[in-house]
Amino acid sequence: MASAPPVQDAGYQTMIEAEPIDEFVHEQTTRNRETYQQDVDELNLEDKKIERFIRNGEKNRFTNVACFDEILDRDNEEFYVHANTFSTPYGNFIISQAPKENTCGDHLHLMWIYNVRTVVCLVSPEEAGGYFVPKEGESFTVFQKYTMKTTAIFDEKQGITVYQCEMKSWKAPKAQSRRTVYIICCDTAVAAVRSPRQQTAIMEYMWAFEETEDIEKNGTTSDATTTVLVHGLAGTRRCTSFVVTTIMCRQILETGQFSAMETWQEMRKRRAHSCTRKHDFYSSLYTVFAFAIQCCTVSESDPNYMKTMQIMKELLEKRQNRDKDGTEDKSS
Repeated sequence: MASAPPVQDAGYQTMIEAEPIDEFVHEQTTRNRETYQQDVDELNLEDKKIERFIRNGEKNRFTNVACFDEILDRDNEEFYVHANTFSTPYGNFIISQAPKENTCGDHLHLMWIYNVRTVVCLVSPEEAGGYFVPKEGESFTVFQKYTMKTTAIFDEKQGITVYQCEMKSWKAPKAQSRRTVYIICCDTAVAAVRSPRQQTAIMEYMWAFEETEDIEKNGTTSDATTTVLVHGLAGTRRCTSFVVTTIMCRQILETGQFSAMETWQEMRKRRAHSCTRKHDFYSSLYTVFAFAIQCCTVSESDPNYMKTMQIMKELLEKRQNRDKDGTEDKSS
C-alpha cells in the first residue's frame, strides 16, 4: 500500500503546540469557578465598549462617531470627554474631538489634569471649538473653573499658526494656578494629499515645545513626561494619522527603524474609527518616508526609494479621487 504524499502546506494550525484531548478535558472539568471567572474577565478586557459615549450624547459632536470607554479622571469616574489616551515610549498623547459650546470646560479640565502644555489643532481656529480666542489679549473663561488667555500669536511656515496662551485654574493653589500652553494650529486636509513638509513642521514645533517645558521643569531633555493633546473636529482620521506618523518618525530618530502595522494596530485598539480609510494609512507612510530623507536614513536618489514614493503618491491620489465622488466624511 502506497504511503500518503507529504503535505506541502499544512498551514499555521500545525505550528501550534496543542495538548492531548483527554488532558484538555480533564483540565476543564476540574477547574473551579474562580478560574473560569478570571478567564472571562480577561476576555472582557479585550472588548471595546461605548457605553459612556451613549450615555453622554449631548457632549458628542457626531452621533455616528463613537468613542471607546475610558476613565480619564481617576478622581471623578463619571467625567466624560470624547477623547482617548495613547501612551508609548515615543510620546504620550490625548486624541479628542473639538469641544462643543457645552463641553469647553470639560476640554480645559482634561488639559489641566493631564498637564497638557502643547495642543495640536488640525482645523482652523474658527472650527477649534471655542476653548481659546484666536486674538492676542483676548480670553475665554469657564466661570470659576478655567481661563485661557491668548498672550501671543506667531504666524509660522507651512500655513502653521502658533498661539501662546496662559491657562489659569481658579481652584488650584495660587502658586500653581498658571501654565503656558502652546496651540499649534494648522488646517489639515482630510481626504487630499497631506503635505509631508507641513506634517513634519508641526512635529518639529511640538517636539520643541515639549523639550522647552521639560528643561524648565527638570533641567534636562531626557525622560520627558509631557502629554500632547491632538484634535480635529471628530478627532479620528487626521488626528490618529498624525499621532501614528509622529510615533513612527520618533522611532526612526531613536532606532533607525519604524513599525507601521504594529503602531496602527495599537492605535485601532485605543481610538474608534482609526484607519478606517486606506488614505490615512498611506498618508502616514508617505510622510514617514519623506521624514527618513530629512534624517538621512535613506538616500533621496535611491531607485527603490524613488519608486516607493511614486507608488505612495499614486495611491493617495487614487484614494483622493474616489473621495471626491461623494464618499468622504468631512467631519473627521
